[in-house]
Amino acid sequence: MSLIPSEKQNLIVIEVTKPNPTKEIFPDPPLLSGNHLGWNKVNVLHCRNRHDTPEHYSESNIIVVNLQTYPKNTWNIWLDGKCYEPDQQMGSLGIFPANTIIRSVSKDWVSFVSLLPDSMFFKTIAQEWIDPARGELIPQPFTQSDPFILGTGLALKSELESDALGGNLYYESMSVALAAHLLRQYSTSVPTIKVYQKGLAKNKLKQALEYLQEHLAEGVTLEAIAQELDISQYYFCHLFKRSMGIPPHKYLNQQRIERAKQLLAKEKLSIAEIGERVGFSNQSHFIKLFRRFIGMTPGNYREKSLNRTTNC
Repeated sequence: MSLIPSEKQNLIVIEVTKPNPTKEIFPDPPLLSGNHLGWNKVNVLHCRNRHDTPEHYSESNIIVVNLQTYPKNTWNIWLDGKCYEPDQQMGSLGIFPANTIIRSVSKDWVSFVSLLPDSMFFKTIAQEWIDPARGELIPQPFTQSDPFILGTGLALKSELESDALGGNLYYESMSVALAAHLLRQYSTSVPTIKVYQKGLAKNKLKQALEYLQEHLAEGVTLEAIAQELDISQYYFCHLFKRSMGIPPHKYLNQQRIERAKQLLAKEKLSIAEIGERVGFSNQSHFIKLFRRFIGMTPGNYREKSLNRTTNC
């Protein structure tokens, strides 16, 4: 619903790209936020608070996933002046379309994840299938759950807790999948998103794999790969997984670890230098991911490699 200027004048505006976009409406800061990680496509907040917010709105869509089960009458929501009592079960979904006037009151502590898509990012994904101006989301006042959005919210929360161990490509893939799901399930103008049974064409797959190999040491972005292949971000993720059996971010991490193994066995570089050469600016991330894939730290792997060489 679009607001006329006079209605906007006395309302708080939630700007989703700010470091703490809910500062003016909630008494406590988020427990976790994706802003410091550069998550500018979908900001992610994990909040736990008891609140009575003033009326507010955002020029972007707001998605909220309830993370706990509460007694009845714990939480009430007003959307454009109409009061709703949300489903108090874990996983209940709130969708507040851009420019909806929102007020929220909780009588006890509530825990939830807010997914805040940047408006330009959402329009970019939407225009692949529909006219973005006609693709408004349908309000959802916590009256139902959505397993996909709950899973996405929990996955991104876990990614925040690990300080983005999965990497930027994982975050971007999740963001694109979330936007496509919202458009498919909750848009006033339902897009036709084709489902392909086959993967990328052989030449496109070869091009994608070569691009990822050439950019192992860099901050690979989904947008850059999609532009290289002249394909949408959503379809690249979908078709790449069809072809390879794993999503792009897992393939990229696998290749980085394989390259790291080669360097550990042959090069006299420090662990930090090897991590940087394969795309990990954070040494702790490199060590954790290496252990996840190989079952030991880079240092232990190097020691075993040297022992094998000596024994030969």
